[in-house]
Amino acid sequence: MCAGASDDATLQAIQDGLNQPQMLTSMPMNGYLWVSVLYDDGTIQKFVDEQYGPDVVIVQSALRPAS
Repeated sequence: MCAGASDDATLQAIQDGLNQPQMLTSMPMNGYLWVSVLYDDGTIQKFVDEQYGPDVVIVQSALRPAS
């Protein structure tokens, strides 16, 4: 993945403003805000994309659907 376009100050402000009950950790890195959540079916990623734009916040789900 290429470096993101967001600067550290912007990512820190987003991180400070996020208050997701499922959020486990978050860390600005390489131009993105990486957020780990317990489970995301795509709803959280869609929300942050609508709020902050695509490719700013990357949501990673700890749990995956059973196959």
